[in-house]
Amino acid sequence: MKIDDYWGIKKQIEPNTGREIADIKIFKQESEKVDGPFEAISEATKYLRTKGYTIGKMCYDLPIGFAKTSVLPAIELIPKWEYISRGKYHLLDGIIVPIKSDDRYAYRDSWVKVIFFKKVKK
Repeated sequence: MKIDDYWGIKKQIEPNTGREIADIKIFKQESEKVDGPFEAISEATKYLRTKGYTIGKMCYDLPIGFAKTSVLPAIELIPKWEYISRGKYHLLDGIIVPIKSDDRYAYRDSWVKVIFFKKVKK
């Protein structure tokens, strides 16, 4: 994550999408594995669904996109990250990323970061 300094105004830029970050929420994986693997990602998706978001599909350690359900067409689903074109990043409200990204199966035992993007001005 880099910070741009444009005319003295600092902003955080998410490197996968180039979008400006509004907020970040961390979900922790308990080390004792009380609820088993995927505990952090399960809590993150549960949280987002209660807030009215539709969540994309998981694919290894790649980001998972999400967007408000009310702005998506009824039949449109958010695909796996590798199938979202760069031209569609502006439609996402944020992404979920594993904190431990050096592992192909990082979502299994890793904490996750839910990154909310600033709204795109039209």
